[in-house]
Amino acid sequence: MTAIKYSQLPPVSRDFILDFLSPVQVLGGPVGTGKTYTLALKILIAALSIVPDDNGVRKTRFIVFRRHYGDLEASIFKDLDAVAPGLFKITGKKSPMVGVFDFPYTDAKGVGRRVHSEVYGYSADNQADLVKIKSLKFTAGIIVEAQENDDVRVYRRILERLGRFPTPANVDEDSDIEDNPALVWELPDGSTARGFWLAMDINYPPTRHPLYRYLTLDNPPDKHGVRPRAFYQQPPVFNFIAGASTALGAVGVDGTYKGEAGCFVRNPEAAVYIRHNGWAYYEKLLKEAMGDDSLIQQNLLGEFGDTAEGKPVHPRFRRERHQAKVEMKYAPGLPVYVGVDNSLNNAWVFTQMLSNGKLLVLDCIANVLDDACPVADALEHQIIPMLRNQLVYNEVVFFGDQAMFNREGGEGGTQAELLNKAGLTIRPARFKFTSDMRPLMGSLFANDMILINERCSILLDGLAGGFHYRVNRTTGMYADSPVKNEYSHPCEALEIVASTLAASAGMQVRKRKRDKQRKVYNYL
Repeated sequence: MTAIKYSQLPPVSRDFILDFLSPVQVLGGPVGTGKTYTLALKILIAALSIVPDDNGVRKTRFIVFRRHYGDLEASIFKDLDAVAPGLFKITGKKSPMVGVFDFPYTDAKGVGRRVHSEVYGYSADNQADLVKIKSLKFTAGIIVEAQENDDVRVYRRILERLGRFPTPANVDEDSDIEDNPALVWELPDGSTARGFWLAMDINYPPTRHPLYRYLTLDNPPDKHGVRPRAFYQQPPVFNFIAGASTALGAVGVDGTYKGEAGCFVRNPEAAVYIRHNGWAYYEKLLKEAMGDDSLIQQNLLGEFGDTAEGKPVHPRFRRERHQAKVEMKYAPGLPVYVGVDNSLNNAWVFTQMLSNGKLLVLDCIANVLDDACPVADALEHQIIPMLRNQLVYNEVVFFGDQAMFNREGGEGGTQAELLNKAGLTIRPARFKFTSDMRPLMGSLFANDMILINERCSILLDGLAGGFHYRVNRTTGMYADSPVKNEYSHPCEALEIVASTLAASAGMQVRKRKRDKQRKVYNYL
């Protein structure tokens, strides 16, 4: 068998393969970057790393799962043969598909060993397979193309069957066992790890896919910043740079992305991942996908896709730059500024500004669609309880649409008066029109002056494209005003508070030129 040289593996793939500690490990990246092959290599290395039994045999049993049974042989089972030519044999193709590694070898210490590893392939095509899984015992698990499954309960069902093979021998039943003592991995650097794991690869789905929540919102970091589900992300094939062009020396493909013209520039960090296909292959894919921002985003930029049906209102927003990697908390004593978008559908965006002018967006309350409620109800049941429970030691200032100061708020008063009566401080937004706020917002995003907590999911989804200008299917032109939907309210609340604070801090605002409208008189 050919020696495995870890130094020659792409860095993200190497770190993923050698992670034997994280209970769940996910490898994500653009299409065609060898992710399934990496899973196969992880199985082989795991088979070589499990501690030998009393007879010197390294025994493992893996479950490999994929959404469609017919894809197992063409993908992961084919790659298992490729990582160890001639050493992997398929012994059964009826559900489940079964393959075996069984060969002698000499380990790094010069000791003769034997590897015996069984690989069982199951799918969701056969409901009987899903029932079988409940009664089986495996060492560890692999899920191929995990985004094909739209029910994360499948992952949990597989996890329940892991860590049960090999069965420990001669265990004192009176002793307190923390882990299965037979499940110890001898790692290449000389260290050891204990326990089982579930590894999977993904091509990025849209943000509405349950997998997105599974890896982000439902995967909070602990006090050390470590998430229970480790997410390894390969670099994007291209970086989109607005305003760049191949005519100006950029190496890549000119095009448009999220409503802006620019260039998809080759990312040198991706070279080691795409060497089997080459740059020309990916540039052809890019040209074919041009105009479909979500497809480019998922397949080539290596991001969860946004599903806008038009031009995003804030095209300079990028999740990878403007979404916080760890949870941000309120700083005691620092003022809290809240942007308010008021109506029956209302939104409240809570922020704090640092001394360098950076705006931290910490919370977003959105009462939209089925959750819509009057401003008075939002104050009573959400805003005031939040102030009493979380923001006792902070000055809180609300900024509202200027219309809040002259619009009916009930009982003959304005909506601003509702906040005043509740003892809250509210001030009008700096700008009358949200359209005047957007050039300044673009500058804030371009200069990375906004950072948003990931729990503000509806705001993040709106900025990523949910809040957009709809295209006219007949003319091909974008509408002058963005759509009013569940995303527009939190996004406009952020615009109100961010633009007001930025303008107050002295950031220059480009004046919006308005075309003079000639009056048309009709004498008929």
